[in-house]
Amino acid sequence: MDFSECYQHTCSAVALAAREGNHSLVSKLIQKGYSADVSDNRGWNPLHEAAFRGSYECVRTLIKAASSSRRRRDYVNSPAHDSTTPLLLAAQKGHARVAKVLLRAGADANRATDDDTSPLFAAVSGGHMEVVELLARNGAEVDRAHSVSRWSCLHQAAFKGHAEIVRLLAGVARVNAVDDFEITPLFVAAQYGQRRCLEILADAGANVNCQSHDLATPMLIASQEGHLNCVEALLDRGADPNLYCNEEKWQLPVHAAAEFGHVRVLERLLAVTDRVCDRGAGKVSPVYSAVLRGQAETLRVLLREGYSPDAQECPAYGYSSPLAAALCTSAMSVEIRGRVPGLVRALLGAGARVDGGLYARCLEQDLPYLLEPLLERGGVPVGEHLAELVPDRPGSPPRRRRLAPAAAEGRPGPRGVPAGRLL
Repeated sequence: MDFSECYQHTCSAVALAAREGNHSLVSKLIQKGYSADVSDNRGWNPLHEAAFRGSYECVRTLIKAASSSRRRRDYVNSPAHDSTTPLLLAAQKGHARVAKVLLRAGADANRATDDDTSPLFAAVSGGHMEVVELLARNGAEVDRAHSVSRWSCLHQAAFKGHAEIVRLLAGVARVNAVDDFEITPLFVAAQYGQRRCLEILADAGANVNCQSHDLATPMLIASQEGHLNCVEALLDRGADPNLYCNEEKWQLPVHAAAEFGHVRVLERLLAVTDRVCDRGAGKVSPVYSAVLRGQAETLRVLLREGYSPDAQECPAYGYSSPLAAALCTSAMSVEIRGRVPGLVRALLGAGARVDGGLYARCLEQDLPYLLEPLLERGGVPVGEHLAELVPDRPGSPPRRRRLAPAAAEGRPGPRGVPAGRLL
């Protein structure tokens, strides 16, 4: 149920005065006997309103209106329908002075909402350093898991890029805490490009080579997202660019940079990546990663740096070569399909080997315009590859292969094809 919308007619007079921060009116209404404990449709009472507004005087007046210390403690911890407390609202808005008076009156620093958001998590999310310090000094659980993914406050601080809060929490919380996916705060910092947070965490002892449940590393995710600054910071702090990131032991950060088109990241990683991935048996060249995602620019970088245009056979993807992968457009999006000519020309320009089966694939994939560059590189198909290219029609007699017109006259065929070669 959504408790974010307030129905005006359900609010008490005291709550409306507290919402406006009108301290004198709140006092007068209480003196006249108006209740300070009436809740609206969200479950908010006047203290929720005053805490959210940040009205220190209204909060003090409302707390004093409670008849006893026990009643006061219950009042300051009164939950709304989603279990939101006045302290959480004050923390969420960064009202440190209000949070302090609520804590002194007995507010529970660890009372969370129905979605597992604590006052500390709310303060961290909002970047409210003073409130974070206050709550940490008053018993807030710094390593508590929050929300659906079970993030800690340190995860949230890294995600938001609140470097000074990360520094504070790194001194009192577990820097290698993991969520449900075994992701650490440092991994989060790498994923979202928060270099300063990453550096603080690494310098505080966080593992720069940690791996999530699917074996992804901070280096892999930073490369995938194109965060060169984080890649640099990780390398400076000893992260291993050759740590495999999948169970098949071939995926590296360099593959992610090639796949997602991050040229500068790729150039940085090529200098530190083991070249066994280029043509090694059982590996997958990053050339495949670039080709299959239509990344002509990163493909050209790889080829320029000496990566083989032929790579190795790739059982993982089911292709015999990068060129064969480029010509298999049926699984490609329309956008990537439009980049195929550039990919093919880049591979051919780097000396990619053309086997006879590629000619038929051009026609199967409706790419007849690529036959010309393939023919220029590999020559006219013969034998079984010619039969693949010009198959006989079912039920018809075998076709009589004709010679190139130039052959009958004893002249060279088109584009240097030897006279008499079957077309």
